[in-house]
Amino acid sequence: MRMKQLFTFIIGMMGMSQVLQAQNVEFRNNGTPISAGETATFYASEDDWGAVSITTNPTDNSNDLRLFNLTDHEVNGKATMTMTENTLGTDARQWCMGGACVSTSAASYVKDFSIPAGGSIQVQYDIEPVHFGEMTSELSVRIGLDSPIAITIHFVYSDNAGMTGISDRENVTEVARYGADGSLLKSPRRGLNIVKLSDGKTVKLIER
Repeated sequence: MRMKQLFTFIIGMMGMSQVLQAQNVEFRNNGTPISAGETATFYASEDDWGAVSITTNPTDNSNDLRLFNLTDHEVNGKATMTMTENTLGTDARQWCMGGACVSTSAASYVKDFSIPAGGSIQVQYDIEPVHFGEMTSELSVRIGLDSPIAITIHFVYSDNAGMTGISDRENVTEVARYGADGSLLKSPRRGLNIVKLSDGKTVKLIER
């Protein structure tokens, strides 16, 4: 009988431990919690000069993707960012989390971080796409011996109307086309093409 009670007690403690682990930290995007296993999607935006980028922090430091410490003490951990799919034409990315930023083209990268009691840190992840496509990355964080908590970051760059800062180009025409060396092209050339459009925008395309 005592063995059964002890076994029940151990199982109960394990379950409580899992709950406590899950409550140590929490991802939030624009203040909305993101549960483990969920996906946060971010769309491309265009600045006034036509440069296109995708970022997890399109506005300001208080309205972005952040990792929150839900405890009353400082937590320290490791974060792993792993790119699993990418059709944006470049692997060069910038990742800032809890301090120094790193520019990398590696498929996976690990960073240490710490969060003060009740505080949060920004999860900044950026890429400048070369052409339309998507990128998917898994961000996994681990605090001490706790089980890892992972979310998926999904970047999208397309010509669909309604995306942040990108106009509907249904009636837009090509004005001029240049090669990577700046030379004027009469027709598409294999490799990087820089295309000026009638709406004043400039886009980069990879012709295959």
